[in-house]
Formats: sequence, C-alpha cells, structure tokens
Amino acid sequence: MSTPLYQSIDDPLGGVWDLVNRRRIRKDEPGWDIYQVYLSSGGVVLDADPIGQLADLATAKTARVADINNRAAAARNRAMRGKSPWEGISWTIKLFDALAVKAGNASPFAPILPALATAIGLGQTPNSVNAAIAAVRGITEMQQVDKVLADAVQALAIETLLDGQRGKHADATLTQTTMGDLLTYNWTTGWPPI
Repeated sequence: MSTPLYQSIDDPLGGVWDLVNRRRIRKDEPGWDIYQVYLSSGGVVLDADPIGQLADLATAKTARVADINNRAAAARNRAMRGKSPWEGISWTIKLFDALAVKAGNASPFAPILPALATAIGLGQTPNSVNAAIAAVRGITEMQQVDKVLADAVQALAIETLLDGQRGKHADATLTQTTMGDLLTYNWTTGWPPI
C-alpha cells in the first residue's frame, strides 16, 4: 500500500485533511480536484485522528509516543487496582528481604528488625522482615519468602510484557518517515490483557 495522503476530519462542514500540505480541504476549494483524482486512483483516506493534524511529523511522533506511554500506564494502574501505595512500598521491602533470605544472606533490614519486633509485639527478633510477617501469619519464613517471590514473578511478567510492548511501539513510531505512515502504524496490537 502506498503512503496515504489524506485523512478524514471531525468537521461539521466536511472535507479532509491533506497530510502533505498540512491543511483542511473542502469541496470546491483549491486542492479538492487533486483529492478526487487520488480517490479515483484507489487512494486510501485514513480515519480521523487528531495526531495527523498536528503541526509537523516530529510533534505528531511525540504525541503518539505519549499515547503509547499513557496506554502502558493505564494498564499498570489496572494491574495494581485495589492495592494501596503503602502496600506497593512495603512489597518492595518484602521482595529485597526475600531475595536475600532465599540466597542464604542476612536480611538487608537487619538493623531495624529489633525495633520491628518491639513494634509488633514479637517475643524475639526475627531473622528477616518476611520472618516477622510469617510469625504473624502463622507460616514459616520460607513459605512467606516463596509467596513473595512467586508474586514477584507474576508482577515482573506483567511489567515485562507491558514495557516490552510500550518500547516496541514507541521505537516503531519514531522510525515513521511520513505522517501517513505514522497514522497507519497500528500501535494498539500486542498489549497483554489486563
């Protein structure tokens, strides 16, 4: 398919957007006859997309990459729905702690574990943050560590898919050389269902 030269526009007076000359063309205006020849030769008119009417290709690319980043952010927000910011912060602590414990190392939070034990009323200082959670929960430290690490794999899988698609579409957007190519590039494919 050749590069599209025109785009539909949301305009009550009708017309199309000329992607090359960056202007609206209406019936009986200069350029309408050229548009009609384009149509009769099988030319494609793109659907309305405000990105196509921006001042120049560089500005349109920047706007499209922002759309892509916003889609990834919205998917991340859906994945985190129902979780508080505090839970996100504490989860990172649990993950770093679990990684150390699983590797047989001391908890990176060892200096604060005595204060944690006092704050939650444990009779003795736990070996790790996850050991403290496990004591309250009634499971072993390694069971808690394994739960945290399993959650980490799931979270990283989602983030890997999201950021991979985000980066792939942003990179492809930046390689487009015409407004028509930019508008026909389908950046909505391949996103994980979240």
